[in-house]
Amino acid sequence: MDDCDARVFGRSVLTIYHQYLLSCLAGYCFRHECYNIINESYNHDIVSDVFDNANESMIAQGLAPGLFAAVSDSVGRRPTYIICFIVYVASNIGLAETNTYWLLMLLRAIQATGNSATVALGAGVIADIATPNERGGYLGIFGVGPLTGPSLGPIIGGALAQSLGWRAIFWFLSIFGGVYSVFLLLLLPETLRSIVGNGSVKPKSIWHKRLIDVILHFKIGKKELETDVDEISVHSHRSTLAPKKRTNILESFKILLQKDVALILLIPSIYYTIYIMSTPSVKG
Repeated sequence: MDDCDARVFGRSVLTIYHQYLLSCLAGYCFRHECYNIINESYNHDIVSDVFDNANESMIAQGLAPGLFAAVSDSVGRRPTYIICFIVYVASNIGLAETNTYWLLMLLRAIQATGNSATVALGAGVIADIATPNERGGYLGIFGVGPLTGPSLGPIIGGALAQSLGWRAIFWFLSIFGGVYSVFLLLLLPETLRSIVGNGSVKPKSIWHKRLIDVILHFKIGKKELETDVDEISVHSHRSTLAPKKRTNILESFKILLQKDVALILLIPSIYYTIYIMSTPSVKG
């Protein structure tokens, strides 16, 4: 990673770690209270309903990262993050207010779509800002999210459900996601190489600009800001820009056609399938 990478992209590392943790908390705060919610609030005393609810959210959670990763490769990481967090926060508010079972299941799937996509986006940001020999370390820390979420999620969700009711789980996630969205808008820079290169190319679209930069643009004044940009551009060239990609939502799934990759993914997928299958059955 060169100096420009470190200066422009440095703030994004901690941000994506927190986003990944948030996405993992989202599912596990609710999953262990799922049976109680269906039984007490919707009069569905059927274990299969718990499986249906878990299945819909897990299907959405499995497909969303591949779809949004392909979108972020063309339109940018930052706009895709913003869309995902809007979907996530809005679905949590809906879940906190819903009084119908079918809507609960639908919103759970939408919630899973919004929060799980951050997994792929975070990995994409790391690929943008880190050289191949550095990515292992970043991805290792990034992988703490899936371990922390299942550990803290049931504790937080159970405590909220027991003390304030199950709807408090979704209000907590809404507030948590909303507050974090503010930090995302203020601090997360665009990192896609086809838009900002190695961080030295200034993005043109407001969707790719940090909100704090937009505020400084009007507060400090256009001339001073342009002078600063000119000094940076002396050490940078647009040759650092990567070729732009066309949006193809199925692009990410093509990797499954590679035999070695498919074999690597098969082993953890079997483990994860067994784990997800056992969770609602134990509760039931």
